[in-house]
Amino acid sequence: MEYFESEIIEDIAIESVKMVRITFIEAKLFWERLQTNVIPEYSKVIVDISNCKFIDTTFMGVLIRTHRMLLKEKGELKLVLAKDYIDKFLRVVGITEIIETNISVKDAINSFKYKDNVGNMVTS
Repeated sequence: MEYFESEIIEDIAIESVKMVRITFIEAKLFWERLQTNVIPEYSKVIVDISNCKFIDTTFMGVLIRTHRMLLKEKGELKLVLAKDYIDKFLRVVGITEIIETNISVKDAINSFKYKDNVGNMVTS
């Protein structure tokens, strides 16, 4: 089984995590994947963790590092979460305050499309 799946839609990289649990080992693999294949090439990145039921602090660190690296390059990271424990957990630790979350990949893609050059939402 593949741990991760990649998809590119226009100028957006979508990295989907296909595991229920992400621990130190998977977080390290994911970070290497992002660092090597995604961050150097794309400034718009979506990480879909809607299948995950458990993530450890190492993976949260990967998300924060990715967010910071993309911000330096005027990019943006968005998360796709299922409405369950992970969503609540990330809200409690404050990650959802700095990284936008969505309930589907489609919503995350659309949120990139409806921003103007200054980063403000465009209504039509």
